Amino acid sequence: MVEEQCSGDHGDVERDDSGSTFDRAFEEFDIDEEEMFLTRRQATVLALRERGADQGKIADYMECSRANVSNIERSARENIEKARATLSLAEMLTAPVRVELPADVPLHEAADRIYEACDDVSVKVNHGAPDLIRKITAMSPESERRGRLTEDLVVTITADGEVHLFSP
Repeated sequence: MVEEQCSGDHGDVERDDSGSTFDRAFEEFDIDEEEMFLTRRQATVLALRERGADQGKIADYMECSRANVSNIERSARENIEKARATLSLAEMLTAPVRVELPADVPLHEAADRIYEACDDVSVKVNHGAPDLIRKITAMSPESERRGRLTEDLVVTITADGEVHLFSP
């Protein structure tokens, strides 16, 4: 039995007679398409692209046009970004620690404020001060040069100590 697959260099896609690997995965893991941000076709296109298939090979496999595959892939990636944004919002809304940091706060003071807020509710931050400051300056590179925040930031810390930064 030959399963649907993509060889790394060639991007070849093959189908077997017992249904696609992706359809079987949906069934095996009891995945309800109605509860997902991706359709089966979108999941199939993304999985094949990750395995090296080009859009032309996927179009042949799915018996549709390359333009349709391109649209499916674009929609899938947009849906994933929306899902990520939704998760970020949910984390922000439910995080036990939220610190609003105004622009012009020195970076070391920003880290201190985050640690103090976490201490108040017994949450342990998963980053040391240098890592925390690097995380802040990665979001706001100009802050590193100035040694202080160049924009307002909202920092949330989850119960397990994960730090999330948002620019309001």
